[in-house]
Amino acid sequence: MRKALISTLVVALAVLGASLAAAAGPAKIGVVDMAEVYKNSEPGQAAMQQIKTKFDGMNAELERKKKEVAKLQEELEKQGMALSLEARQDKDLELRRKMRDYNDTAQAYQQKLQLEEGRLNEPIIKLLQDVVKDFGTKHGFTLIMEKSSRFGSSIVFNDPAVDVTTQVRDELNKAWKARPKK
Repeated sequence: MRKALISTLVVALAVLGASLAAAAGPAKIGVVDMAEVYKNSEPGQAAMQQIKTKFDGMNAELERKKKEVAKLQEELEKQGMALSLEARQDKDLELRRKMRDYNDTAQAYQQKLQLEEGRLNEPIIKLLQDVVKDFGTKHGFTLIMEKSSRFGSSIVFNDPAVDVTTQVRDELNKAWKARPKK
């Protein structure tokens, strides 16, 4: 008796769910490649250019330190046997110091880069999320899904007709230009 009641209840809920879904109409689904929108949008390109400009000097310094380490390593390899034990130990100590300095500098630059990317990307990503929501509402979408792997997508295939990446990018560019400047 109890199994029959549960079975009847499950069937009734399934029928109710199906009828509600049919009453709501067909679902309109879209996909957007957020990484592509970011990369090809005006605010995304501006942010990438700011980061490149700011960190070009740091990259030059890192490259200089890398060359110093390589030069010192080469000297130590060439002169290693000809140097006295004390001179060899001094060169080896200098090499380790320069390598540590290079690694510390590289790590510090990486942290600065990540912080700067986060600072520049935060308002763009927030605006992009708002643009996608507004776009979906304005165009009657039931669901818009992220498709780029950078953002953890699980979409394996989509019909190109449901891809709204270009339209979202255009809307982001408009919203970026229209936003109040700080």
